[in-house]
Amino acid sequence: MDIGPIALRSIIVTVAFFFTSAITKFDVSLTKAISIGDLPPEEPRLPHWIGSLFWVHWGLIITLFVFNWRLAILVYLVRAVLSFFGIMEIVGSILTIPIRRHPE
Repeated sequence: MDIGPIALRSIIVTVAFFFTSAITKFDVSLTKAISIGDLPPEEPRLPHWIGSLFWVHWGLIITLFVFNWRLAILVYLVRAVLSFFGIMEIVGSILTIPIRRHPE
């Protein structure tokens, strides 16, 4: 079975969007929990460059919208459902294990 270049690009952008969405969601939740005191300040934090993934994240959904707007809407809705159930935070936590750093 041969998939076309547009379908392959859409798959790659969808997977990248899922990963950046999970990491962004976990970063926001971690920052919020530390700032309101739910987690101690010595909790391992993510590097500051993770914040730039926010822009990559939105760039990917715009790119996906250009490739296939129906798929983009579906992916965004699936992401919202997964975020509601906390699955995106769990995936983001697992993905960021190698890059978490302890505060100085």
